[in-house]
Amino acid sequence: MGNTRRSGSACAATILRPWRFFAGIELRGWEGVRKIKTGWETADLFAFLTRRPNEVVRPVHREAMPVILTEADELEVWMRAPWSEAKALQRPLPDTALEGFDRGAAQG
Repeated sequence: MGNTRRSGSACAATILRPWRFFAGIELRGWEGVRKIKTGWETADLFAFLTRRPNEVVRPVHREAMPVILTEADELEVWMRAPWSEAKALQRPLPDTALEGFDRGAAQG
């Protein structure tokens, strides 16, 4: 799909709360073939969940944004609750929870 960033685009910046965690998953000791060149391997795999972007992130990345947990109780649910409850956290942040900034302006 090519590059989804516009030249000189704004990018998502600071979350306006002290809690900032990506909702992620890990699988330690996975065994299989990820690359034919490498062959069979044992690996620790990590990933973070994404969701459709909110209006702040969309100009930078039209396809997805990370699922960001901003409250202590959300972190607790993500880490301990069954998927039937935790999956409700897989949503974009409200537009007011992020700021955007121009990359060029931030550097100079």
